[in-house]
Amino acid sequence: MSINANFSYANLAMPPSRGKAGENITARSPLKDAEPTEVFSRGTGSPPEIQSPVQSLPAVGEKSVAQPAKVPTNNAPVVLSMEPEAAQPGPSGVKELGGWSDTLKTVDSYKASILVLGFGSKGQYKDPEAAEMALDKVADQLDAEYGKGKWLAVFGGDSYKADAPDVASMVKHLQEQRSVPVLALQSDKVKEWGGVDKHLDYVHYVPTTIIDSTGPDGTVTSKVAWGGFIDGKPVGPTAAYLGDDFVGGKNPRLKGVVAVGGGEIAGQEAVYAKQHGVPVHYIRAEAKFDVPGGKFGAIDGMLGT
Repeated sequence: MSINANFSYANLAMPPSRGKAGENITARSPLKDAEPTEVFSRGTGSPPEIQSPVQSLPAVGEKSVAQPAKVPTNNAPVVLSMEPEAAQPGPSGVKELGGWSDTLKTVDSYKASILVLGFGSKGQYKDPEAAEMALDKVADQLDAEYGKGKWLAVFGGDSYKADAPDVASMVKHLQEQRSVPVLALQSDKVKEWGGVDKHLDYVHYVPTTIIDSTGPDGTVTSKVAWGGFIDGKPVGPTAAYLGDDFVGGKNPRLKGVVAVGGGEIAGQEAVYAKQHGVPVHYIRAEAKFDVPGGKFGAIDGMLGT
């Protein structure tokens, strides 16, 4: 079985994102509570390798072993999610939350908010049933701590496809099998394709962030940033569920992160949450398809054994 569940509190530094020297990136239309426009200049060089002790929960069917958490030191380009997942039709029911203050009120109506991360549609899960079983063990702990149906699962609004099990499948499992309410934080660009899945409980659409990249020859290209980081700063929906309103202060709204495998973006989001003192439950899961970082995804090099 290719699942390993770890509960870790390591405080890791956020690996900076880089690209070609001399290339500038401008992020436009961020969240209302963020700066209206930020320009980030990409540079070169490698950060030092950082190792922190990780306190682990037992793996499924295995003994608990403490392992160092590692942050990759490669010169990878800026990490952004640029490809949308078109919303799939579903029964009407999702409640669209209006302003950001209304969204925070909804979040505050629950005892805890838990961010769920995992593989996207390009990686998927080789053994989704095993991943769900490991996820159930974490859900048992959260139910015991906060009460069944009293904590809110938050994720980036990926679309569910029954034949392509990814993070949306993990969230749907929590919703249907564990009675966990779900909030999607997604860019409002997806409303052009019908919005997020209608089986979700709540959705808040954040203003779409447009990334303008200027090459050395002066050519400007624009893309939607569906999430991720630029120079260690969250953009798009990532800036919502990992912004100050969720991870800031002495008593942050975000009480934990559950990462069921994942790629580089999920890994950097988990590391960023740890850096801000948010506990991370890491479930080691194997990807169905070839993904950067090996069969367990890039996140395993950041959080895994």
